[in-house]
Amino acid sequence: MTLHPERRNEMRHPVVAIVKYADPYESVTRALELSDGLAGLRPEDKILIKPNLVEWEFELPYPPWGVVTTSVVMGALVRILAERGFRNLTIGEGTPLPHAKGKGRRLFAHLGYETLRDTYGVQLVDFDEEPF
Repeated sequence: MTLHPERRNEMRHPVVAIVKYADPYESVTRALELSDGLAGLRPEDKILIKPNLVEWEFELPYPPWGVVTTSVVMGALVRILAERGFRNLTIGEGTPLPHAKGKGRRLFAHLGYETLRDTYGVQLVDFDEEPF
């Protein structure tokens, strides 16, 4: 794996930003600024966002905060990237459960990710539907 020269030090000294959540856009923007989270990325780069959507049954109540990356946080991140000229964005997810084909697509629809696709051109990929 080859890292951009400016990213090599980050791998040796990881940076974590802790931001009190207020407004999704402002909070994610501040966290990215504090951690220099877009350093080394170019607008033409391919960016894969994996939100780590935890499986749950749709019949049950939506999981509480901290269990899944919420749609408003994902929307803020995609908006920030789009405003900075990033156009090759993909949100990808897979589930560890056997026989889960199609579950990712249902999660994307249920959580409103299709709006991100329609608004910003984000590709939505269910890893369980793609070749290994």
